[in-house]
Amino acid sequence: MRNKVICLCFISLLFLGNVFCDTIILKSGKQVEGSIKERTNDAVKVDMEGVVITYYLMDIDSINGQKVIIESVTVTEKVSPQTTPVPTETYPGGKDESSGLQVPGDQEETIPETSAPSSFKVSPGLEKSTVPLGLAAGVVGGMILLVLFMGIIIYVYTSICLQFIAKKTGNEPLFLAWIPFAHHFLRFKIAKMNYLWIFVPVGVFFLSFIGGFSVSLFNALSGAGKAAVTANPIFMILNFFLTAIYAVFSGFLWYKISLARNKKGWIGALMAISILNAVPFVSFISLIGCGVIMGYLAFSE
Repeated sequence: MRNKVICLCFISLLFLGNVFCDTIILKSGKQVEGSIKERTNDAVKVDMEGVVITYYLMDIDSINGQKVIIESVTVTEKVSPQTTPVPTETYPGGKDESSGLQVPGDQEETIPETSAPSSFKVSPGLEKSTVPLGLAAGVVGGMILLVLFMGIIIYVYTSICLQFIAKKTGNEPLFLAWIPFAHHFLRFKIAKMNYLWIFVPVGVFFLSFIGGFSVSLFNALSGAGKAAVTANPIFMILNFFLTAIYAVFSGFLWYKISLARNKKGWIGALMAISILNAVPFVSFISLIGCGVIMGYLAFSE
């Protein structure tokens, strides 16, 4: 009889232990039984036969049959001393009947104030990218200055040559040789050509400008796609066509000017080599050739 009483007491103790035991089901499917000693906003501490183990809420699916819900927290990094309140995990307030522990109510945590460290450094990737950018800007700037310098030299040289030719053929006013577009009227006067020929160089310049602007705008809008790749060859063909028209016009004009200087007409007709301006990397040949022809007609006796 005594042994039966002891067995019943032992079984009762085991039963009572199971009654007050907390059941935790992890997201991995594992079931943990023990006594919850402490519960915070992000973890619970469970006493399992004298050993306290901490389980994080993000790994727990349910506690005593109640689902654990954790609201996501989004943190935006800013290099700013301002404090940004961001809500974190929220739980229903009250007392857990199974464990007897007080569960905190809805709470909001505030991200502590952060500031940029005094030793803030640019990442190596940015440091590497800024060096080629500065070098490229310097190269582009140098090329622009070189082109402007060469353009001024060519403009001064051609104006001097035209002024000498006009003086030797007895045509005035000589100052027209220094005025852009107006120098064409002085050339027509020397060549004894109608002033309506001015529509040829003006039209070529206008169409070339409109074509270049249109292609640049089209490429900017369409990006580096197939449409932009197709538009570039079209502009090259248009540019070559316009250059050919101006080369023929220039050869005929200087043919007449050469005759007015009592020189052989074919010498002036060689100015048609300006068509090479439309060919990449060889346009300098036409510049040198045209400069030599103009110098010969201007300074020779």
